[in-house]
Amino acid sequence: MTKSIILRRFHQQFRAVGRAECLAVALFFVTGSAGADITRFRNAVLDDNPIAFWQLEETSGTSVADSSGNGNTATHEASPSVGATGIGGSNGVHYNGSGARTRTADSAVYTPSIGGANTGHSLEAWVKPSSSATATQARNIAAWNGPAADTYRMQQRGMDNNQAGGWVRDASSNSFSLQGGPPAIDDGEWHHVVLTFGLDAGSNPFRRVYMDGALTDSDPGALSGFGLVDSLVIAADDTGGGVTYHGLIDEVAVYGYALSDDRILAHYNLMLDIPVPVTHTNVMVNGVVEFEFQSSSNVNYRLECSTNMTNWVPLNIIIEGLGQTETTFDPSGFDSNKAYRVVAF
Repeated sequence: MTKSIILRRFHQQFRAVGRAECLAVALFFVTGSAGADITRFRNAVLDDNPIAFWQLEETSGTSVADSSGNGNTATHEASPSVGATGIGGSNGVHYNGSGARTRTADSAVYTPSIGGANTGHSLEAWVKPSSSATATQARNIAAWNGPAADTYRMQQRGMDNNQAGGWVRDASSNSFSLQGGPPAIDDGEWHHVVLTFGLDAGSNPFRRVYMDGALTDSDPGALSGFGLVDSLVIAADDTGGGVTYHGLIDEVAVYGYALSDDRILAHYNLMLDIPVPVTHTNVMVNGVVEFEFQSSSNVNYRLECSTNMTNWVPLNIIIEGLGQTETTFDPSGFDSNKAYRVVAF
């Protein structure tokens, strides 16, 4: 996946008396394939306390381990292809679009708790469809539904030009379809999709879908409770039918609350190893380097350096994100032969 990566290179010259001054602070851009970092992504997911997290690493059998520690094991049905190439060098699962699916046991943990302020639900996955949905299809990437009205589904929506989206309907039959926005996900690339819904701090309802770290559609319509105790099904609906998904799926997680915009973007950036843009740099007369960047709340950042812009070495400089412009200093000065970047972790 081609990404524009923002880096900074600093150049210093030391006078004979030992003082340093800035001769140049040059900004340059590198465009190339960003290296996926599956470990950072998985650590971030676990830090956010999912109800269940299926990494889909299995290469045989039908049992699918839950990495959250909550014991919500899933089961492959109708023979999906396990051990397929996943995101970031991991394993994933390929679904044939003809009924292959992965099902959890019926459990109340998948029933959204929409009972007051700051209650909600999130569904997250990495997807790489193998084919396009027709103009009348909404292929289920993952779905929770049963014989009653309430349901939620993450979808590859053919009627929306094969963009990722969702459909949420509560027990009172309030429903809304969410469109993921461009690009379409049937482009042969991996895409990060998140569906959230619930009530915010003011008890205002919301439904949201995120595509590759960005909010792409939302709806503030009425939202009441959900009552079903049912299973979550990956690549199909609860019956194993519906319009089933054709392609690769990896790293599926469910949360008992709505992930924030900041955390969703952090998950996406951490997987693709994308650094944070630095907006200001200055080399002080004493050789100290100052730089600024816009942080997000509840995200930690660190400084890394590299001599080849491929292998990055973390420096012992960690900044706790406060949702504001952060300024930090490196008292040891910067090496003019290295590139530097700020990354969330």
